[in-house]
Amino acid sequence: MPARAYRIVNPVAPVPNLEVRLAAPLADVTGKTAAFVDNGWWSLGVTLDSFKRALRERYGVQRVVRVKNPDLTRGLDSPVLDRLARECDIAIVGLGN
Repeated sequence: MPARAYRIVNPVAPVPNLEVRLAAPLADVTGKTAAFVDNGWWSLGVTLDSFKRALRERYGVQRVVRVKNPDLTRGLDSPVLDRLARECDIAIVGLGN
């Protein structure tokens, strides 16, 4: 039987070389506001509830803002992201699946 040749295809698009400046990590979250972005998977709701309790009780987070992403095929709309950036000090974005 003749040997078969296989062609390996990498379906990953090349990553553009972008200059992105990240915010400095917070040394302490006491008194800060946290954002949770929920994609709607049922298991993430339970996880975020636990995170919310832990952030408040163990780490002193003052407020938690929770946003549901209505369309799992794309990110949040710019006005929502802008509001979270203005109001929140940290963000937790989860898939939960």
